Amino acid sequence: MKILQINAFCGVGSTGKIAVDIANSLSDNDKCYIAYGYLNTDYSNTYKLLKFSNSTFYKIKLLYNRIIGTTGKTNKYGTKKFIKWIKQYKPDIIHLHNIHGDYIHLKTLIEYLKSSRIPVVWTLHDCWPFTGRCSYFDYNKCFKWKTGCEKCKFKNVYPITYFFDKSRRDWNQKHDWFTGIKNLTIVTPSQWLANYVSLSFLGEYPIKVINNGVDLSKFYPIKDYLSLIKSYKLKNKKILLGVAGSWSFRKGLDYFVQLSKILPTNYQIVLIGLNKQQIKDLPNNIIGLSSTSSQDELRMWYSLANVYINPTLDDNYPTTNIEAQACGTPVITFNTGGSPETIKSNFGIVTEEKTVLSLYNAIESILSNTKVPKIDTYIYSKERAASEYVKLYNEITSSY
Repeated sequence: MKILQINAFCGVGSTGKIAVDIANSLSDNDKCYIAYGYLNTDYSNTYKLLKFSNSTFYKIKLLYNRIIGTTGKTNKYGTKKFIKWIKQYKPDIIHLHNIHGDYIHLKTLIEYLKSSRIPVVWTLHDCWPFTGRCSYFDYNKCFKWKTGCEKCKFKNVYPITYFFDKSRRDWNQKHDWFTGIKNLTIVTPSQWLANYVSLSFLGEYPIKVINNGVDLSKFYPIKDYLSLIKSYKLKNKKILLGVAGSWSFRKGLDYFVQLSKILPTNYQIVLIGLNKQQIKDLPNNIIGLSSTSSQDELRMWYSLANVYINPTLDDNYPTTNIEAQACGTPVITFNTGGSPETIKSNFGIVTEEKTVLSLYNAIESILSNTKVPKIDTYIYSKERAASEYVKLYNEITSSY
C-alpha cells in the first residue's frame, strides 16, 4: 500500500507529528510520503511544496492575502508540479490534513483529486474547511456557516484578514471545491467536530472519529522533579499547571489571572508557553515560562502538578489534556468543543459554567479525592491512534 499525506508541516507541530506517527506505524511492505509546506523535517520520504517560503516575493504575497482576505490561492505552479509527481508516485490513498496555510493551491489540488478518483482521507483538525474563514466559531457563537457565511464580524480571528470580508465568496468556493469528491472519508479527532461536520456541506461524506494520541515514551508519571521544587521554591505547594503553544484570551489566560486572586497562599499556578510581555504582565503569584528546556522538563512539570487546568474557550481535541493524564495528573477543563472528550476514566472534571468559581470548586473537589482511578494508558497513545488510521486505510483499499 502506498500512502501520500499532505499537511502544512511534517514532524513538527501537532498535525505534523500525527502525520509522521501514521507513517511510522505502517508495515515494512507499505510506503508513505509526506508532502508539506513549511520548516524542515527529519522524516525521509517527503515532498517539499514550498521552496521559497523565506523569499521576499512570498512574504509580500502573504501580506497581500492578509489585506485582501484570501487564502489557498498561492503556489499554483508548485502545485501543478506536485500533481505531476503524484501521478508518478501513484498512491493508493491520499490523506489530507491541514490544507490551509497558503502553501498549496487549493483549486488545482481539489480538481486533480476529483478527476483522479484516488480514495481520499481528510482529517479535519479544525473547522476551517466548512466555514467562510474561521477555524473556530463556538466562542463567537456564529453559525452562519450552516447556510453561507457573510458580513463576518470576526476578521481578527485566524486566519486573519486586515480589511476585506471575503467570507461569502470563500464559503461558496469551499462548497464548490470540497463537495462531490468521490471516495472521500472525513476523520475528526472529536465527536464534537464530527457533529458539526455532519451539519455542514461536508455532511455528504462518511465521518469517522479517531482521537489523537501522544508519545507515551515521552509522557509518563515520574517522581524525580526535586530540581523544579528547589529552583522555583515550590516546597509544600499545590501546583496548578497550564500549558499552551501560545496563550490568548481564548486559551483562558485571563481565568488564571483571576484565579490567582482567590487561591490560598499554599497554591501555585505555573503557566508554560507565554511570550515575554505576558510574563511581564503576570501577577507576582503566578510563575510564567516561555518554554521548557527539554521534553524531560515538560514531563517533570506535568508529573509534579497536582492538577492540570485547561480553561479553553475554543478547541477541538487538546492534546495537552492527554499529555497531563498520561503523566498521572487529573485535568479540569470547560465544556468547550471536544475538550471534555479528552477526560478518560473520570480522571478529571468538566465544568459546565465557564467561571473562575467553577474552576476553584473543581480544584478543591479533585484535591479532596484520594482515590486515583486505574487507567489503561494505551487509550492515550499515538500507537492506538495510528493503528486506527491504518485500519481505515485497509478498509478503504480492500473495498475500492
